[in-house]
Amino acid sequence: MTTKLTAFVFSTIFGLSLLGCQSEPSNIGISKVSSQAIAAPLKIATWNMEHLAYPSSVGCRPRDEQEISALRDYAKGLNADVIALQEVASVKALEQVFPSSEWQLLISSRADSATYDCRDSGNLSTQQKTAFAIRNNLVPSKVDNVSELSVNVEGLRHGLVVTLDTQFGELSVLNVHLKSGCFVDNYSTSDKKACRLLAEQLPVLKSWLEKRANSNTIVLGDFNHRLSHGDNQFWQQLTKHQNNASAPLVNATKTLTGCHPRYPVPIDHILLSNKLANTVKFDPSVHFFADMSEERMLSDHCAISVSITVR
Repeated sequence: MTTKLTAFVFSTIFGLSLLGCQSEPSNIGISKVSSQAIAAPLKIATWNMEHLAYPSSVGCRPRDEQEISALRDYAKGLNADVIALQEVASVKALEQVFPSSEWQLLISSRADSATYDCRDSGNLSTQQKTAFAIRNNLVPSKVDNVSELSVNVEGLRHGLVVTLDTQFGELSVLNVHLKSGCFVDNYSTSDKKACRLLAEQLPVLKSWLEKRANSNTIVLGDFNHRLSHGDNQFWQQLTKHQNNASAPLVNATKTLTGCHPRYPVPIDHILLSNKLANTVKFDPSVHFFADMSEERMLSDHCAISVSITVR
């Protein structure tokens, strides 16, 4: 169900040279190699960067060099090994924040969608794609593009998966950015188009998870949905087993509160498979910006992370 994704900006690691480019994917495969196990803990984060573009002055969230510098400092301060990113226009946009001397950069192969007029600035929009920044000491053995999450609707995001060799064994990490606009506890009772599209994305995500039920798996990103709020039906259906077995997922960030002053219930989540959650200890965090006044926030989402250590 997935297709091979092109690798971008890979550095030479332990004599392995991986091919990088500045354009969108061109179906160049990634050699399957094992990475050196890194010291515990493994820290994995997710961050919606809010319309990160190149040049930075264009699009729905134009930024000057001072703001790009602040984003760079913030990203460095996460001290993460793997960062799942959303609302990224291109690899060039990522390079402004994540230097290739430290990071391998991957981006979804989704075709560019039509632009639109931005709500506030009147600028033309840039692309919103899922991406990863991965420390150079970790080499993905596999990268996949989950195109089915777009449910054949232009503009909806693809999922992006990296497989890593870690001290916990092989680990698959799926980065998602689901349909926005369905902020209700029971999506199935809403007649909003956003909720209908979210309902179509649910079985795609559930099928991907069921195929990896006995694997070390993480699903994280911007779900655009309050999975940890009350009796959330999307969460109930995602974790429902026909045989009433225990839930196949653990919401590792369930105890966190959203950082945005107007949206305290989070829509960004990090979910661990039962297999992984039962064999590790995990510590979730919200990473606040230096200035949390709404008009000064570097993005409308703060990054969240989970530090994972062996029990």
